[in-house]
Amino acid sequence: MDYLLLSKWCSRIVAWASIQRYILIFHHGWMSTQKKKILLHYIPITTIIIYGIILYMTIDLFLSCDRSYYSTILYCGFSSCAYNSTAYSIFELITGGITNIKIIAICSMILIIRLIKQKHRLNQQLNWRKHRKMAIQLLSIILLFYIFYLPTTGDPLFVGEMIVKIIDKSIGKTQKMGNQPMKTIMEPPTFGVCQINNRGMAAEMRQKDDNQKKATNTPLLDVEDRRKLNKVVHCENFGKCQDKSNDVSDIKKKYGL
Repeated sequence: MDYLLLSKWCSRIVAWASIQRYILIFHHGWMSTQKKKILLHYIPITTIIIYGIILYMTIDLFLSCDRSYYSTILYCGFSSCAYNSTAYSIFELITGGITNIKIIAICSMILIIRLIKQKHRLNQQLNWRKHRKMAIQLLSIILLFYIFYLPTTGDPLFVGEMIVKIIDKSIGKTQKMGNQPMKTIMEPPTFGVCQINNRGMAAEMRQKDDNQKKATNTPLLDVEDRRKLNKVVHCENFGKCQDKSNDVSDIKKKYGL
């Protein structure tokens, strides 16, 4: 629920702030009385907050699921249970992502364009030094939301996959463990992607892995024994090797197979 509230509240509040900024600059009379302030400032923000709490509490209750976290993949493999529903995912995509980003971009660009037109209409020279700070702030907000929200709100799938690969390479390293295939081992990230520094969480994950191994009765072979078994398989496939039956018998005895 924290994930849903923080990720979606942020975009909705910034979208409304973009609208309200335009009102304060060009229609400041709309905020001249206390009633107008309550109607155009406090009620919208309160509505956004209450709407988010009610919606996400309801979604979290009805779309709950068991999550598994893995320290070796991006974001620990986290995915909100709410997105197991296709209907809700589409609804949230439109109302929580695309619409808010479009509002932020349109309101910010309209603000700059109207400022330029107003200066031109009054035959005043536009002093960019005076308005540079505002323009930089508006463009920075637009770029920030487009960079971090657009990969999941309407761009082609390959764009999101490319971004994930770039992040994965930037915080991971490729190692070869014994004769296993190449795999990515995540380094402890420095910006909070998945920090398993909490000893309690790490112990809980280890206990969960141990329980899964016991449930499946699958012993974990060490690297040397796995190498021996691979040699036996190679010999059986090509028939050009010495008898390895003793090695197989020893391994079976060692692991109780």
